[in-house]
Amino acid sequence: MKHNKIFLMLFGLGMSYGIMAQKPTNNNKTTPNNTKVNTNTTTECNASVQLNKCVEALKPMGYKFLKSYKLEGKSSKPLEYEYTLSKGTTYLISMTNADPSTKLKVALYDNDGKMIASSYNTDIKKYFPSVQMTVQRTGIYKLKFSHESSKDYCAASVLGFKR
Repeated sequence: MKHNKIFLMLFGLGMSYGIMAQKPTNNNKTTPNNTKVNTNTTTECNASVQLNKCVEALKPMGYKFLKSYKLEGKSSKPLEYEYTLSKGTTYLISMTNADPSTKLKVALYDNDGKMIASSYNTDIKKYFPSVQMTVQRTGIYKLKFSHESSKDYCAASVLGFKR
């Protein structure tokens, strides 16, 4: 499988993000009776499109960009990231997915492992594209991203803040 690295600059922030885009390859194989079969199952994921949607969603709400997260693959195992958050600051985690039928969830855990925010409301069984919270103490917080589908997904998330 071939990979091309694409570097993009998000809104002059001076930070580059390496995005992996997979190109489909011609994987035709011949069966014993000389029938050609295409075994290509690679799906192209352009996470930069999803990242741009997330960053644009921050602006109207007055949030400033902090960090981006590329969410793609097949695994049903949650993706985990850590970030230091500051007391009294309001944060927004925004997510978008190339396939709206694949529901994404982000949960934020404090240093003690207690969930303090989630984009999924268990009472009404509804997924939301973002979650907002004001942090009560400075510390290292864990973000856990997960999805409900077993199929491939191509998504992104951004963390923004405002004081």
